[in-house]
Amino acid sequence: MVETDRDSVAQFREHVARLIGKIKSADGYPLAPLDTDLVATVRGELRDYRDRAARYIDRMREELAAANNALNEILLSIEDGDAHSEDHLKEEIGRLRSIANSSNLAEVRSRVEQSAASLEKHAEQLRREKNAVIAQLKDEIRALHKAAEESKRAAAIDPRTGLCRRDEYEKLIRRSIVADEQFTVIHVWLQNLHPLGASYSQAIMDQALLAISKRLQNVVPPESVISRWRSDVICVTAPNVLAKRVAGEMLNSVGGKYICMEDGVAHTLHLHVVVTCAAVTVRQDADAFILKLDSLTASA
Repeated sequence: MVETDRDSVAQFREHVARLIGKIKSADGYPLAPLDTDLVATVRGELRDYRDRAARYIDRMREELAAANNALNEILLSIEDGDAHSEDHLKEEIGRLRSIANSSNLAEVRSRVEQSAASLEKHAEQLRREKNAVIAQLKDEIRALHKAAEESKRAAAIDPRTGLCRRDEYEKLIRRSIVADEQFTVIHVWLQNLHPLGASYSQAIMDQALLAISKRLQNVVPPESVISRWRSDVICVTAPNVLAKRVAGEMLNSVGGKYICMEDGVAHTLHLHVVVTCAAVTVRQDADAFILKLDSLTASA
């Protein structure tokens, strides 16, 4: 059974609750009619979580199956080796018993020496086989540790953009606030991403998202962390002294034209972005800052 990360589940539920809250009016009843962009946002968020969970479970199943096969092979080799050793020992014991019935001392001595040499040879063989099994087990354990680390890293990355996932980014923000670090989060709203997604294929939108990610990585400081905060929102941490300049470069770089190819045909997408800065204040409350980031799209 694959266990889920309780923190991730809780954060997902909170995130869905915030989205539902945006759909309701002040008296608690749904707004009518629902805003098209908002419906697309909710659907996009849920689709991303569904796809991410499916990929994670499939990856865990593959790794567990590979580990199970490897360990079964090791166990079979151990069983084969034990059976061979048992047969050999029984054979030598039979020889020694037959020697005991002999009255020829020279023959007894010769055959005992032969059995001793055979047992020494077999003991050396067993030692080598044991060392080989231990080495194989160590290799399998290292491979499993590596696979676990890769799975952990993959779980922290948004598969469509290669950027940090929101839950990991939110943990980073909270840790930094607790440590009284001063920094700015640059909030980039991809304003017409969902309408574009309704007009173009998934393949084209995946190309556009990767291109957006690369443009961002080209303009932000090396120490900055870039996160896909929402399906149409990207957040970037930056030092306070660089935030204004970086925000301007991001606005000029990310917004604009994107050329995406599909079936040999070029499609031109024009992306509109809104960039807002949110600075962490002294003695900042982490929950309040997270809510502030969520509210920036609505106030943009």
